[in-house]
Amino acid sequence: MLRWRRSTGLRRTGDGRFITSLRRPGLRAYVTGSSGLLFDSRVVWPVLQGYPRYQESAALGGMLQIPLDGVYVQRTATGTLIVPGGEATLSRVNTWDEQWLGDRVRIVVVEWDVLHGDRLNGSAQLSTVNAQDMARVAQFAEFLQHGASVGRAAAVAVSELVSLVRSWGVPLAAQDPDALEAGRPALGQQIADAISETLCNLQDAPMRVDLERAVGRSERQLRRIMEADAPWFSPYVVEPGWRGALNHHRWISAAALMASKDASIAEIAAATGYQSERALATALKNAGFPAPGAMRSRTLELWKLR
Repeated sequence: MLRWRRSTGLRRTGDGRFITSLRRPGLRAYVTGSSGLLFDSRVVWPVLQGYPRYQESAALGGMLQIPLDGVYVQRTATGTLIVPGGEATLSRVNTWDEQWLGDRVRIVVVEWDVLHGDRLNGSAQLSTVNAQDMARVAQFAEFLQHGASVGRAAAVAVSELVSLVRSWGVPLAAQDPDALEAGRPALGQQIADAISETLCNLQDAPMRVDLERAVGRSERQLRRIMEADAPWFSPYVVEPGWRGALNHHRWISAAALMASKDASIAEIAAATGYQSERALATALKNAGFPAPGAMRSRTLELWKLR
C-alpha cells in the first residue's frame, strides 16, 4: 500500500483540515478530520462529481451530522461516541452530503470501489459499535498519523482494520497483508511522499518542478513511471494529471477554510497558494464554485445554527 497525505491550514488561527491514507487500487483506509471548522460537504463539493464506492466511517471526535437522516453524533468525555441507547456509532455513508461540527473532528474511513453489479444503499444508516472496537479504530488512526505506516506494517494494519469492519457485518472482502503489498511500485512511496509534500504546502504555491526535484526524475521519466502503474497513482496520472489534482485540492481546501469563523478571505487565498482574493475568486469561478463571499456567508450561517 502507499501512504498519502493532504492538509491545509491557517497559520494565524490554526484552523484546518487533513487526510492521511493508505491506498492500493480498489481500496483505501484513511483518517481525516478538521479543527476550528464547520465543514459542510454541500458547500465544499457543489460542482465535483463523486464516484461509486462503499464507505464505512467510525467517528472518533467532534460531531458528525448526516443530513440524509438528520442524526447527530456527539463525542463524550472518554472519547467514545454516543447516540441514544449506545456508547459508540458506526455510520454507513454513500454520499458527500454530511457536516462535521466542532473542534478536533477525527474520522476513520474504509472505502472500496463498487464492483459491476453492486448497488449502493439509498440512505445513510447508523448502528452501535462497542467501546473495545472503537479503541482498535483509534489505534489505527494513531498508527496512520504518527507511526511508520508504510510497508508490511501498513498492510497488516489495514488487514486488521478490514477484519474489524467485517465483524460489524459489512460485506467487504477479507484482505491478506501479502495481497495488499503485491504489485506496489518500486518508487511508489517516494513519489507518493513527494506529491504529498506539495499537497501539504499549498501556501508555497508548489509547481511541477518541485515534484520532479523531490523524486529526482524529469517530467517525462516521472510520467512514464506513473503511467506504468496508473491504478496506484490515480488521480495524479490520469487527465488532467498532477496539475489538475493540485488545483482540485486548492479549490476544495479554500472552500473548506471558508468555514473558519475568524479567517479573512485574503488569509484563505494565501493559505491555498493564491496571490490575492481576486485570484482565488477567479479560480473558484472558473471551476464552477460559488463566489467566496457566498460560501463564506453560508458557513457563517451554519455556525449561528450550531
